[in-house]
Amino acid sequence: MSSNPDKAIFSSAIALTVASGAYFLVGAEAPVVKDVSVARNAPATVEIPNVSQPLSVWGYPKEQRSLPQQPKANIKPVAFVLNVFNSPKLYFDPATNTWQLIGTVPPPPPFPFELKDVYQKPFRLQFGSYVQVGANDVTVYLKDLEHKTEIEVKQDMVLPELGITVTSARVEEVTENGGINKIGVIEILDNRSRRTYKLVEKADEIKEPTWYAKVIEISAPKKDIEVVLGGKLTHNGVTYTVKSLDDSSRTISFEWQTPEMKVPETTGLTAPKKEVPKPQPAVAPKTQPAATPGAPKKAPVKP
Repeated sequence: MSSNPDKAIFSSAIALTVASGAYFLVGAEAPVVKDVSVARNAPATVEIPNVSQPLSVWGYPKEQRSLPQQPKANIKPVAFVLNVFNSPKLYFDPATNTWQLIGTVPPPPPFPFELKDVYQKPFRLQFGSYVQVGANDVTVYLKDLEHKTEIEVKQDMVLPELGITVTSARVEEVTENGGINKIGVIEILDNRSRRTYKLVEKADEIKEPTWYAKVIEISAPKKDIEVVLGGKLTHNGVTYTVKSLDDSSRTISFEWQTPEMKVPETTGLTAPKKEVPKPQPAVAPKTQPAATPGAPKKAPVKP
């Protein structure tokens, strides 16, 4: 059981606590609350005048006067490089009418020539026919392809207008199909080429030994150009020399060099294959039906 002094202390503490609370609730000043609202001006009223505007009716537009067409300029396309950005670049090739994606250096231009054919020319004189009068008297008729005529020659004849000398005109016997046949033979010295040609009756057409190449220039495809081994062509100041010409592979090679090139370059071309004509099937002749024995023949009907 507690003593009286302890009760007195406890009662004093309670009284002090109650007094402190009463001071804060009654004696302390209340906080001041300020009005922080912002005053706003009311919007002004503006009267809009009533303006009457007549309604406009738009008609159809008048016909415009067309300007006369200007003639198109005959401008030849050229190669150029279009710098789109620092990289890449676009190159226009007028030969193929195409664009190419390139780096800083444009690709080389296409080769200016195209090979169309490799061929030999027929010798200007061909065997036609012959007439033998005696053992050593043979007359030969030659076809002159240059003048499109026929000439009569005999052995040891010299024809300066044709540039030939007839060194031999004879008849030889050959074995064909189990029998012996006679054929005409003539030998001609060609004074132009200093070559001797032997023409034989019913033989294949005699060709010149020189091989030719037909090429076209891409910029002028309608113009045929004939070249031989060692021949030269010029395009844009550059000389192209024929270094080889092969008839079996139908190829040709050009050697050429531009001022910018340190060494010459060789370019080969190949001609397209020749189309071999297809043999036509033999057509059997139409046969008339056999007449019936004893049947009367019909007279033709007059128109």
